[in-house]
Amino acid sequence: MKLNFTIALLAVAVQLAAQSIPITDTALPGTVFQLKKEPRFYLNYHGGYGMAIGSSYGYFPDNINSVSVRQIEGNEPVKSTTYRENTKGLGTGFRLGIGAYYAVNDFINVGLDVDYFQSSITKTKDSSFYMITTTEGMVMEQQFNGRSTNTYNARVFTLSPGIIFKAITRPGWYLYNKIGVTAAFGMKVKQTERENNSMQMGIDGSFKDSAAAISKEYKYSINSPAMGFNAGLGAQFKLFERARCFAELQFSHVLFYPEKRSATSYIVNGSDRLGSLPTALREVEFEKGYTDNGVIDPNQPIKMVRQKVPITYLGLVAGIAYRF
Repeated sequence: MKLNFTIALLAVAVQLAAQSIPITDTALPGTVFQLKKEPRFYLNYHGGYGMAIGSSYGYFPDNINSVSVRQIEGNEPVKSTTYRENTKGLGTGFRLGIGAYYAVNDFINVGLDVDYFQSSITKTKDSSFYMITTTEGMVMEQQFNGRSTNTYNARVFTLSPGIIFKAITRPGWYLYNKIGVTAAFGMKVKQTERENNSMQMGIDGSFKDSAAAISKEYKYSINSPAMGFNAGLGAQFKLFERARCFAELQFSHVLFYPEKRSATSYIVNGSDRLGSLPTALREVEFEKGYTDNGVIDPNQPIKMVRQKVPITYLGLVAGIAYRF
């Protein structure tokens, strides 16, 4: 009878413990049995650095690094052009973010990441021209040197719902793969063009110099939200009972559509000339298609065909996750 009572008590205790309900042993007052459940919710804080790949280089129209032209005494001009591969694209840069996830079961987690991303690319082009001629016994020389620097700065917030699939699981760590979609909001792109030119003209060794410094700034209106996708391979390691650290190799691709470019600054030798520019030189509208009749209305924006602008990167992300 005593044995049967003990077995019945143990059965009830096991059933209640499985439901995470504390049980007090009447034979040992104050002793509590508790079966702990693994927390299903967790937050993470993460950051990383990405490197843009192939398609993100399309912002610049060419890969010319310098152009030099020389013409001596009426001979045919000799032109020399140097090319250099673009090695940076929008997508290269740092990103910071937070995430919230829920463990559906032992193998699948679902959640959402919110990230802030910033990137910048710059290209410099040099140009020079030299001509010397002799007219009626006078030697005339002209020389021009210029450098233009074109910079794009981008920043954006992204929302990325995703699914994590655990591939290999151990008590202290697990490997996983991740897939998701990306929606980009608040995309801001600023373009800055700077030109520094110098001109020298001379007759029989008497020269006159002139110089110009030109700075232009533009802002782009971008479609929002811009959509894309992401994927990753990662590992998570247990630090403490509720804290984990993780590292993830991540691929992301988001496609943007510029809708309009507007000049916000036009400075020549320190003087702001933006107000003197006609609309056609201040604004560009990007459309899927349009008809060009060969007439430019200076009071209307210039039309250009809309281009797809991808921001694609492969990067490493690391962070801390806390379960609760």
